[in-house]
Amino acid sequence: MSTTPSTSPSGSARVAVKVLLSLFCGAALLFGSALTYMFARGIVPGLRTHLWRESSCRIVESRVAQGPSGSRSHPFRFEVLYRYELGGQTYESRVYTPGYTGSDQVSEAQSPADRYPPGSSALCYVDPAAPQNACLERPSQWIALVVLLPLIFVAVGLGGIAAIWWPRRAKEEGRKAISERATMQVAAGCMVGFLALLLLAGIATSLFFVRPALAGFTARSWPEVPCVVLSSEVRGPHQTAGRGGPTFNVDILYEYDVNGRTYRSNRYEFLGGSSSGYNAKAAIVAKNPPGTRRTCFVNPADPKDAVLTRSFGTGYLSVLLPFVFAAVGIAGIILMFRSRRRTG
Repeated sequence: MSTTPSTSPSGSARVAVKVLLSLFCGAALLFGSALTYMFARGIVPGLRTHLWRESSCRIVESRVAQGPSGSRSHPFRFEVLYRYELGGQTYESRVYTPGYTGSDQVSEAQSPADRYPPGSSALCYVDPAAPQNACLERPSQWIALVVLLPLIFVAVGLGGIAAIWWPRRAKEEGRKAISERATMQVAAGCMVGFLALLLLAGIATSLFFVRPALAGFTARSWPEVPCVVLSSEVRGPHQTAGRGGPTFNVDILYEYDVNGRTYRSNRYEFLGGSSSGYNAKAAIVAKNPPGTRRTCFVNPADPKDAVLTRSFGTGYLSVLLPFVFAAVGIAGIILMFRSRRRTG
């Protein structure tokens, strides 16, 4: 009389755990692969310029252009025209750097305009295979390190799936099987990987928030300079991926003089970017119509760097958010290793 083999409760539970862990690792693998493709697609064209030939060029035109009012997120753009020769033929290009779309700060667009005034000589980089393609500046090679972040997700996904379904040979009852201890180790490894990513994301994000906060402290010693408002408006709405609604930002362009030279800036506060809430921003713009005379604060080391207000508002509380993610990540990792030590 034959009997039909049945799956034991412990075996069913083990398979269920393996499936759940595989789903988690598969999601990490898909997310990391998609993010790696997006980053590489945007970075690789710029990195190719490091293989281009260096050539001397002459700056023909150079200026800061301001886009029209509306929802454009980068209203100020450095525009340039330069000529260069290659193989006895003269070419022209207007490319400043690959992927450049402008800036939301006029001072950031003014910096390259000062470096490349009309009539000056400069070095440009020319594609030897297509000499009509050239750029004035190349992206930093360090930007390639950005691709390493999504590759961590890929490594966690592939490593987790491999550890779950292709374990090392186990000499237990003469067959291959993943032990409960191995299953727990895989689960712990996935959790540590997730917490490590949370920690890295918190640290990386904090750099974008800490910098304006530190600039606000530094600006406490900047001298006060009279300025006049040239234009003021609320820019937006901006539709940002991952946010529930439209965002807006204050854009007040003002002019001031330092050492006999006129400068322009549109930085209202150091905590830039856009956020929700139109009415509060419209109230700020209403208090600063064109022609209003105010006092701005100017960086003595770089007169292009100025700000209208250096006070800390409630928006600066967002600086604490990345540290919460980082703290959760580091605390979770410490607890995981302590638990592992207690259980031997």
